[in-house]
Amino acid sequence: MRSNLVLWFVVSVVVVCSPFQSACADVLVGSMNGTVHHFSDDGTELLGTYATGNYSFGGCIGPDNHLYSVSMVTNQIYRTDPVTGTVESFASESPGSAPSDVAFVPDANIYVSHDGNTTITRVDGTTGESLGVFADVAGYSTITYNLTFGPDENLYVTCGGGVVGGSRVLRFNGTSGAYMDIFAGVDSSWENPLNMLGAQALRFEDDYLYVTDSLKPSPGPSYKVLRYDATTGEPLDTFVPHNSGGLDNPSGILFTDGGVLVTGLYTDGVLRYDSGTGAFLDEWASLTRPTFIEAWAIPEPSAFMMLMMGLVVFLAYTKKRRKNR
Repeated sequence: MRSNLVLWFVVSVVVVCSPFQSACADVLVGSMNGTVHHFSDDGTELLGTYATGNYSFGGCIGPDNHLYSVSMVTNQIYRTDPVTGTVESFASESPGSAPSDVAFVPDANIYVSHDGNTTITRVDGTTGESLGVFADVAGYSTITYNLTFGPDENLYVTCGGGVVGGSRVLRFNGTSGAYMDIFAGVDSSWENPLNMLGAQALRFEDDYLYVTDSLKPSPGPSYKVLRYDATTGEPLDTFVPHNSGGLDNPSGILFTDGGVLVTGLYTDGVLRYDSGTGAFLDEWASLTRPTFIEAWAIPEPSAFMMLMMGLVVFLAYTKKRRKNR
């Protein structure tokens, strides 16, 4: 009997502490005023809010399962603890650089784009120490918006106000930072329904690259989500049509089991679309001036309770055994 209890307890510990333990994916939504909203996975419950810096347009989850976000006003990179909600300044970018987004890569460093200059800088993901300029879009654009690493491990950056005109997704070598090519957004004409007028967030999902298009004011249909071939950059279609469901100035995009979530900066809400067709479904959540959106994996409380229950049972049994001797 005792051996069975010991075995049961050991198995419980292994299951709970395993890195493969299932987790619930809550959703974090940034906002222009710097408040990060923590929602349940279905958007029905607001679990908490965390105050960071104003004009926070970009954020990502680090390897430590903390949220890293930026502020264009304070030029800071903030780190938010997923369990306690504690917010701290993790690193500083140069004054006036207006960091616009952050991304992690397997080397655990942070890559930062800027609305105030043409550089993409690199920061030590452990210490917050600046590692200098990694890449520069000068000659192709005057500012950088959002960035991510693709399935080919190269760096993709949305930018606008470019020397070449219009808005673009540029690709840089993920190891050296060397410029590679204009991956998407070559045609900048207003008349082209697949034009990229004001590229913001970008996300790779399956075989596609999705880009939120947002230019305000705009003489053309710019409040949409464009879809590209993830390998070639070929424009495929307008995945979410202009102003679908009231979409105004789309900023962030996230794929979930329940559909595609898109933040509308001037919609004042998070809208949900069909992940296959892009058809509008409903308003997932309402909040003021939402920006970036990320999935945040939080360990299930039930797993922790299971471990504690096992510990209590095991200790009670051993105590009883000692008394009976």
